[in-house]
Amino acid sequence: MPRSLHRSRLRAAATVGALGAVAAVALAARTPAPAAAPAPAPARDEVPKTAPQTLPAPVVDMHELMELFNEPLYKSLKKKVAEEPADARAWSGIKHDALAGAEIINLAAIREIGDEHKAAWPELTRTAQQAALDLAHAADAKDWQRTQAAWKSLVANCNDCHQKVAPDGAPMLKP
Repeated sequence: MPRSLHRSRLRAAATVGALGAVAAVALAARTPAPAAAPAPAPARDEVPKTAPQTLPAPVVDMHELMELFNEPLYKSLKKKVAEEPADARAWSGIKHDALAGAEIINLAAIREIGDEHKAAWPELTRTAQQAALDLAHAADAKDWQRTQAAWKSLVANCNDCHQKVAPDGAPMLKP
């Protein structure tokens, strides 16, 4: 075999090998890492000293999460849905609070839950998030009747979760 042909084949083989290595690295980078089990939340009222190594991870326990985010949101929404909104800004306030609630449910969903509730937890959080989204859609449509019904459904969903997961500690909400 002539020397120049041998060099051409070696270069071609090296190029194919390099492209294969690049493709393997690119594929590995696009392959998601397996999901890690959620880390337990710190003890109540304990502020973590450092951020977790892997996110998402809880920073506060479930009770404190509810006090920090859901309690003020519930009070805000309860006032906003007490009477039909008078203008676009008021409708938008209901919609945005409902969307905030849907996002907060993601924060609840990443928390570890007692073994007796683990099987029900994904469905409880999914239906709660859907109830919040239904309220956001109703407010976005400026449909007062649907907004009232969606608000009552969201509160009922919260109460259902409270009764199933924390019957002795979680409050029963009123629409």
